[in-house]
Amino acid sequence: MSDQDDPGLVGGTRRYIPSDFDWNRRADQITPDEKRDRDLYALGITFYECVTGRYPFGDARPAPGKVAVDPSELPGCADLHPELVQLMLKVIAPSRSDRFASAADFLQTLRTITQLRQTALPIQPITETLPPILTQLAGSKPNFNPFVSHLLTLYSQSQVTNAGTRGLDEIGELTYISTLLDENLQAAILDGEFQLVLISGNAGDGKTAFIQKLETHVQASGGQIQRHFNGSTFQFAGRSFFTNYDGSQDEGEKINEQVLLEFLDLFQGTDDQAWHTNATRIIAINEGRLVDFLSEHLAQFPRLIKIVQAGLRGSDPTAGIVIINLNLRSVVVDRHNKPNSSIFDALLRRMTDARFWEACQSCDLKDRCYVHHNARTFIDSSAGERVIHRLKTLYTITHLRGKLHITLRDLRSALAFMLVGTRDCNSIHELYRSNSPKALQQILDGFYFNSWLGGSEGSGDRLVSLLRQIDVGETIDPLRDRTFAFLEPQSREMGRYTFLDRATYDDDLFKKVFESLPREYVGQANANRLDAYQDCVSMLRRRYYFECRDEAWKQMLPYRGFEPFFSLVKEQTNFETEVQDLLRAINRGEGLRDPARLSRSKIFYERGRVRLSNIYQNSHDCLPNLIMRYTCLE
Repeated sequence: MSDQDDPGLVGGTRRYIPSDFDWNRRADQITPDEKRDRDLYALGITFYECVTGRYPFGDARPAPGKVAVDPSELPGCADLHPELVQLMLKVIAPSRSDRFASAADFLQTLRTITQLRQTALPIQPITETLPPILTQLAGSKPNFNPFVSHLLTLYSQSQVTNAGTRGLDEIGELTYISTLLDENLQAAILDGEFQLVLISGNAGDGKTAFIQKLETHVQASGGQIQRHFNGSTFQFAGRSFFTNYDGSQDEGEKINEQVLLEFLDLFQGTDDQAWHTNATRIIAINEGRLVDFLSEHLAQFPRLIKIVQAGLRGSDPTAGIVIINLNLRSVVVDRHNKPNSSIFDALLRRMTDARFWEACQSCDLKDRCYVHHNARTFIDSSAGERVIHRLKTLYTITHLRGKLHITLRDLRSALAFMLVGTRDCNSIHELYRSNSPKALQQILDGFYFNSWLGGSEGSGDRLVSLLRQIDVGETIDPLRDRTFAFLEPQSREMGRYTFLDRATYDDDLFKKVFESLPREYVGQANANRLDAYQDCVSMLRRRYYFECRDEAWKQMLPYRGFEPFFSLVKEQTNFETEVQDLLRAINRGEGLRDPARLSRSKIFYERGRVRLSNIYQNSHDCLPNLIMRYTCLE
């Protein structure tokens, strides 16, 4: 026995005994279940120490209600697999009801963990030299970060300018994200594999930006680009290239109809063998405009329209013509099933590259500014990845709902708004100088856990508006909500991640809001009182969703069945075993609780089958095409 042992106990050291254990009883009053819980808790402490080399609590013994330090936040443990971390924290949770009920449960969970450490793709740092304008502007003004001003131009509903949503300026080049188009298609084009490259998609899908990046590559390789109003011509490796940035535009006095007739003139008729030349034509054009044009000139382009129609459905290149349909691209799908490799991951990491935020380090407001807080959240080497994953889950749900094809422009706009909102550095300083309740709410709205869905006032941005429809702050959990409503926001029971190099001004603001809540009993419910409580609890829910240490965030998703459904879609498994449950859910949503009671139940089954297949892919009528919304070209 050590100097920490209590001779009144039947063995055991305080450091290895749960803090919620009742010491005011004789040893013979301890139940077998309590003895097993003590032993399992001690095993958990020992297991934690073996993995990390540290005792999980800073004190000599665990304090009541105190959550252990997240092992992934300790040196050398940042890459511990989240499932292992969850198990380590669960077995030594401060409340017995949250711990494993038996050693068998602990062992069963341990056996399900197949990876002890996670293997994520390395984050690609910015290797380019920062544009001189960033350094010059940052040095010319105190308390000013020019990158914040750049992000403001990416927001679709900007009241000043949204110039950053179109084209690539000097700063915009550094936030350009390479996709498979850049990595695979660009090389194939310059190698002369195609006679015609049709890049179709919605406005904002990055069609023109891809062509401009291709031209930049040619220039860097010594090629000469001759640019004109809506495209360019250049020579590369002995081959001629002609580009058109927007196939829906007029060019001077030449109407769009004539522009397309001239650009596609070579591809008339039915003999595709006659199309082969030592030239490549590349055009970015909206899918609707392309189909309309070819339909109107069917007699001139009979072979081309068949190739285009097949290409828009995803067929392979034919007769030297490749059609890239960016309407099939998903910004949330991981490349080749490698974790954290989607366009979403790459763009958010690029926007929060630490080099862009160096100017904030000398700002007087850095310990209180919501913009700096947001950037440091995602930059954090340990907890940042977890926050990104949880945000990505919300974007994935929005994508799978199928109400919007998320373009690169949509994604940039929503992420830029989440990071900086609508104020530049000067306006942010003015906001913090105000002590009004309205200013307090506007500051809270700026923190990422509120701004991702537009804050309290919402946003006119179409993607942000859809994200608002799946607000995790609206999910209800009475036990957790009671904690949010009656315990101080910084209570240890919150169990949130610790973020290195990030201030805790959000705690200060929540404390002010919490202390201002009306708590006197007035005999009758008041709408304003209820709204004040609801607003505060909703904000705390959102922050907890992103920053809680355990897997409770999954229970806060607006769709409780998201995980099994997502696995079904992502893994492309056989739908036969799940189709009945899915159809019952659809029929129930339509008000039909038991189709079998109707004599025409087969009709309802067929309607449900078609409805299910059309939820995410309206152009297809077979069930397996559910996967098209997720597993599509990146």
